[in-house]
Amino acid sequence: MTALDEKGIPTPLVHTYLISPESRMDVLNEAEITELTARSSMVAKYEQAIDGESAYEMLTSRMEQAAQNPAPNQRSRPVKEEPGMFEQVLQSKAGRTFTSTLMREGAKAILGMLGLGGRRR
Repeated sequence: MTALDEKGIPTPLVHTYLISPESRMDVLNEAEITELTARSSMVAKYEQAIDGESAYEMLTSRMEQAAQNPAPNQRSRPVKEEPGMFEQVLQSKAGRTFTSTLMREGAKAILGMLGLGGRRR
């Protein structure tokens, strides 16, 4: 037996002992199939065929019902409020610069208090 090393190069041959498979490599006959399925615990679960309604059938029936009973299209849209003065300032370029500077300096202050904000050299 041989294997590949970490660089993908085959290793030298090594004498090994292999145990042969203990299963039968043949086709099962009808009696064996019947016996195996009778003992299987999955037969109870999968033996009965279930013909459930598919998603396609559900959607088709809904579309047909909607076509037969058209509902009035009176959906109320949420009123979009205009941003206030504070939001307008924060969304402006100057506001974004201010908030990013404030966050950066605040993080430096907190790390400095914890002794983790030493200067890089």
